Amino acid sequence: MYKSMQAGLDGKIQTQDAEITDLRTKLAASQQENADLIQASERMKREKDGTIEDQHVKMTYMSKSTQT
Repeated sequence: MYKSMQAGLDGKIQTQDAEITDLRTKLAASQQENADLIQASERMKREKDGTIEDQHVKMTYMSKSTQT
């Protein structure tokens, strides 16, 4: 009886170890995907900020040229 209980617990431990390994792999993949998305978002924000600044400079120039 003791051996069968031990075998059952060993099986559960192996199953849970496999699940832990799988979850750690999925977590690492999710963390990488999140880092990639953050980087892409920051890049897009910088590009938009640059475009806005360019438009602001153009508008300022146009405003000054029409005032003179």
